[in-house]
Amino acid sequence: VSADCCHALNIITRAEWGARDPKSTENISVPVSTFFIHHTDTNGCETQDVCSARVRSIQRYHMDIKKWADIGYSFLIGGDGNVYEGRGWKFVGAHTYGYNRVSFAAAFIGNFTSLLPNAKAIKAVDNLIECGVHRGKIKPSYTLLGHRDAKKSDTKCPGDALYKEIQTWTNYPGSGKTIDRDICERSQGPPDQERHLDLCDASGEICSWHQDGPLFWSKRHGQADRAGITGPSSDSTGSLTGDYLLADATDSTAYKSVKMYSDQYTYDSSDHSSYCVDFQYHMYGDDVGTLSLKLGFQIWFQRYRKTVWHISGDHGNRWVRKRVTVETEISIFEGKMHFEFIATFGGSYRGDIALDNIRIKKGRCEMASTDDSASWLSSSQMQSLKEQLKIDEGVKYTIYKDSLDKLTFGIGHLITRNDPEYGKPVGTPVSEERVDAVFKTDVAEAVKLTQSIYDPGCRTWPGEVKEIMVNMAFNLGGNLRKFK
Repeated sequence: VSADCCHALNIITRAEWGARDPKSTENISVPVSTFFIHHTDTNGCETQDVCSARVRSIQRYHMDIKKWADIGYSFLIGGDGNVYEGRGWKFVGAHTYGYNRVSFAAAFIGNFTSLLPNAKAIKAVDNLIECGVHRGKIKPSYTLLGHRDAKKSDTKCPGDALYKEIQTWTNYPGSGKTIDRDICERSQGPPDQERHLDLCDASGEICSWHQDGPLFWSKRHGQADRAGITGPSSDSTGSLTGDYLLADATDSTAYKSVKMYSDQYTYDSSDHSSYCVDFQYHMYGDDVGTLSLKLGFQIWFQRYRKTVWHISGDHGNRWVRKRVTVETEISIFEGKMHFEFIATFGGSYRGDIALDNIRIKKGRCEMASTDDSASWLSSSQMQSLKEQLKIDEGVKYTIYKDSLDKLTFGIGHLITRNDPEYGKPVGTPVSEERVDAVFKTDVAEAVKLTQSIYDPGCRTWPGEVKEIMVNMAFNLGGNLRKFK
């Protein structure tokens, strides 16, 4: 999450809008797991003076008529695009019965039964929530809900039009689902058949996988970071609506870890087997930490954990498929076992780590996946390949149209929707660093394509043959299969 979301906020403090002192306060324990959206069901406002008057009036009503200790909301959102501080990030509110100690709430000033708040107001609450996550006030796996979603609530808040709108927002679980409703059944027993990772909506949990905090993996879709400096821009298929799992780095998560673990499986001496853990990971940013896959097992009452795979650092703005074969030695693993994914953060918010398409299948992995071209081609072969492709494709540091009238830049890189250059006109300059980064990604894709077509024979190819075949894959793409 970018720090820009906090800088973009214009918070009108209690002193600035003329708040009365609270009768009492109670500190709230952060980070909270839920964020509620309300409307004040009053007249709206478009200027700071009018909005401040509205907030003072709401505080009088809450304190003098309802006899509350203070204005109930954590924050209020004006039609002027400002955020008005209510009880803020520090204190328990009085906004959503049964959830005040585990949530924050923002109320849009006005009635939004038939109309929506303006774009400035919606942008303000979006930045407010992201800033709360960034500052460690809200869990990255938070659930977003409308007031009417809370159990025991009897209200139309936040108004029909606004309620319909927030159901499209990030981390909203879906219409008609309350906070503590179970969304899916967890399957039990060993994974004898291939099983995909399912995502639960309401609680932030992962079906057949579990989390115990204090930090959590969260379900996301689309761009993880609006500034585009860390995290995925889509799921592993390129879809902007498909879900993936994000370990969301913030300044407050520096060097901490987030873990999820599978169901426990019981084995006996007749079940000597291997398991293939097949998944895709995304590690992009200049302060990325480490992603680990561990095998946890229990012998009688003693628990053990063993790292079976790990990777660290920035691997570019791309999804990488990995398959890890895990051998179970019955002499050791009589008892129970499970799998764990652990993301250990770097030192800042520029280090998101994401996972997608996790599968566990009995048996060895069919092909050991090579994660990048550097592990298959030597540095000299990479340089030779680059020079040859420069001759074949040319290299340009601006956007241009190729012979098929497709927008391209660098060393023959076709621009896709996932590229920040998408939609920019011919002639737009592209930096040398960007061209080099994209070239490495394109070569890695060519390596994976070559391996997928020619494995296992390609494992023993001489270096010169590998270089030639990757060159062909770079130029031909899927048409390389015709030469098998």
